[in-house]
Amino acid sequence: DPRWLYLEWQSPWGTLRAGQMGSQWGTGMFVNDGNQESLFGDHLYGDIVERIAFATRPRERSPWLVVVAGDLVYRDRAARLTEGDVALQGVLAVAYDRGGNQAGLYAAYRSQRNADGGDLGAAVLDAFFRTEPPSRAAGGQVFFAAEVATVLGTTSLTRTTVEPRQDLVQGGGIAVAGFRNERLSLSIEAGWA
Repeated sequence: DPRWLYLEWQSPWGTLRAGQMGSQWGTGMFVNDGNQESLFGDHLYGDIVERIAFATRPRERSPWLVVVAGDLVYRDRAARLTEGDVALQGVLAVAYDRGGNQAGLYAAYRSQRNADGGDLGAAVLDAFFRTEPPSRAAGGQVFFAAEVATVLGTTSLTRTTVEPRQDLVQGGGIAVAGFRNERLSLSIEAGWA
C-alpha cells in the first residue's frame, strides 16, 4: 500500500508540495498520518491524501506558518479511494512554533461520496497547543498538550429508513500532561467526545 510519494519545490515565498503524503495535525487526535508518536489512542493506519499544498511564513524566521491545501483522500477513517469512495477537502491551517511551544488552528471542508451512494458535507475546526516549559525537575522534561475539534455538516452515510439524512454536530478533545527523562516516561491522558 503506497504511503509517501511527492514532489516538493522550495522558493523564497514558501514551499509547494504535490503528491501522495500523510496528513497530520496537532497531537493527531483528529488528523494523523500514523507515523507520529501517539499521545492518545492508536493511530492505526494513518490518513493518506493526494495533496497539493503551499506553506509559507509571513516573514523570514517567523514562528508562524500558514498552509493552504487541496486533497483527494486516499485513505482515512471515513473513506478509501481504492474502494470507490471519493472525498475531496480544502484545508487552511495556521501554526505557531517557537522554543518548545506550539499552537495552531486547522479548518477544513470535506465533500464525500461513497461507493454505496452515501454522501457527506462537513466543516472541521481543530485547535491545539503543546508546550515543554523550561524544567529541571529530576533531570527530565515536563510536557503538556491539548486539542479540541468540532465537526458540523450533513450526511447520508448513516442513513436509516426513517431518516435518510443526518445533521452532524460532533466535538471532542484531549489533554495530556507528563514527564520524561532518559529512563522514564510518565503521562496522564484524558479525552472527551
